[in-house]
Amino acid sequence: MNPLLQQALAREKRGDLAGAIAGYSEVLALAPNDIDALYLLGRAHCQRGQFEPGLAALRKAVARAPRHAAAHNLIGVVLSRTGKPAEAVPQYDRALALDDGNVMAWSNRGLALEALGRDEQAAASFERALALQPDLAEVHFNFGNVLYRLQRLDDAITHYQRAVALKPELTPAHYLLGHALWRAERYAESIASFDRTLAREPKHVRALSGKGRVLFVLGHLEEARALIEQAIALDPHDAGNYLNLSEMMRFSPGDPQIAAMEALLPAITARPAEERSSLHFALAKAFADCSEPQAAFRHLTTANALKREQFDYDEAATLDSFARIARVFTPALMREKAGHGDP
Repeated sequence: MNPLLQQALAREKRGDLAGAIAGYSEVLALAPNDIDALYLLGRAHCQRGQFEPGLAALRKAVARAPRHAAAHNLIGVVLSRTGKPAEAVPQYDRALALDDGNVMAWSNRGLALEALGRDEQAAASFERALALQPDLAEVHFNFGNVLYRLQRLDDAITHYQRAVALKPELTPAHYLLGHALWRAERYAESIASFDRTLAREPKHVRALSGKGRVLFVLGHLEEARALIEQAIALDPHDAGNYLNLSEMMRFSPGDPQIAAMEALLPAITARPAEERSSLHFALAKAFADCSEPQAAFRHLTTANALKREQFDYDEAATLDSFARIARVFTPALMREKAGHGDP
């Protein structure tokens, strides 16, 4: 290896990225087509968060060496980090066409596909990465997130459990494991996961509210309410916690929580419909408790309209589906198939 390149690489290994960039640039001043120097210069810029010059160097590298798998992968990483996952995926595909054993390219591809909402394909990428290297906690965690959205709850729990076993300090995995276990109605295990999250981050708002919801289901109402109120005190702008609280208490006129909810309304106008509907549902409950039906109905109407925005429901298509089922599954067909399948 070029001695100047070796010196620059040694600086990078010591954490002196500015010195490394200067060294790689010096090599390129003497040998503008040095592929290693171009790649390493791009990587060093990216490590400093200087994505524009980093991407320029990496693109020069692949223009001169189209089979440079690592450079294609890193271009994908830069595009993903700069909000261009659709452009990143083809770069990961090129890297994997050259080296299908590149674990990080499979993982990075999964993240980009996840960002695009292509969860089935993302799951396949994460699965391939873990087949190559099963001990990557972050990949198990990311795989768990995708599986959860795909409603493969048991599989998601398995991968969250593997993530925390491999990396106990991965706090988000403890929290999301608790959340998935709650959805699976495995309440004792869910509380244990939330407790592990809170042992690491005592002010973890979502773990507090998650544990509160589980305790509410189990009938521990006072303890549940205390946790939700603690979560609200830590983050007064989380509309979902007001809905949780509204299910756990009866409001009285002049309750400061009602004023807090009303004060929050203007601040969440740009938030997702789910958050806004939660706050309006909570206010509807509060005003109903206070025997103010007009105000309650006003918030309930708004909440229901926001909730409706979250569903893509086509009545004509649904009725047509029912009609097609009736046409296909005739009494004759049902008699013909009698006795088959799982009772």
